[in-house]
Amino acid sequence: MPLAFAPVLAAALLALSLGGCATPETSSDFKAQDPQSQTCLARCEIARTHCEQRQQIRETECQTHIRMIGEDYETCVANRGAGCLKPDVCLGADLRICRIQHDECVSACAASHRATATPRDGEAAASAEEEEQAEG
Repeated sequence: MPLAFAPVLAAALLALSLGGCATPETSSDFKAQDPQSQTCLARCEIARTHCEQRQQIRETECQTHIRMIGEDYETCVANRGAGCLKPDVCLGADLRICRIQHDECVSACAASHRATATPRDGEAAASAEEEEQAEG
């Protein structure tokens, strides 16, 4: 796992653990307009793009490898006829992991946005208490 992605994953896991059983938000659910949230969502999009590119590269490398092994297999069959290692097939680029990671990233952005957009219960109570003391 690239080190640059580790903080995003950690934030996503933290958001999920703090989120309880609520359904995670997806990119279509969360569209905050503040600059911090927009930056967070942009990082999610970049991470998804990189993930999809890695999956496509992995598939291309697999296809190249299978082609090379296939040629060796054909030569082996032509020369020996038996005992040749037949190549497996490539499974294709699996983009599900990219969608899952993207959804987790967006959930972390949403959780961060909620944490900064609304005061916490303790802060609200302390603020109300301070107002009462100032009035009294």
